Amino acid sequence: MKIDNVFEPVMVVMEHVLVLAFVFAVDLNLLNVIGRYGMGFSILRADEVQIYVMVCVTFLGASLFATLHERGQPRTPAFGCPGNGTKRRRAEL
Repeated sequence: MKIDNVFEPVMVVMEHVLVLAFVFAVDLNLLNVIGRYGMGFSILRADEVQIYVMVCVTFLGASLFATLHERGQPRTPAFGCPGNGTKRRRAEL
């Protein structure tokens, strides 16, 4: 049994957890801003939670990317890759 077969599902789960953590931090920030400036209340400790989530996402994401890059299969977001219509969108602008 190869070690890659063991770590591949772990890395896929880790990617999904990082995405969900980032979405949680952004949603918490949005709710806090709406509550603070629109409705007159603030979510207690929301700023600290967002900072901790972003620090964890940064370090875990960097380690995940380094591991994938070392294995020769780095994954990048689709919107940054050439060949997915970015040239066409630039030409339309």
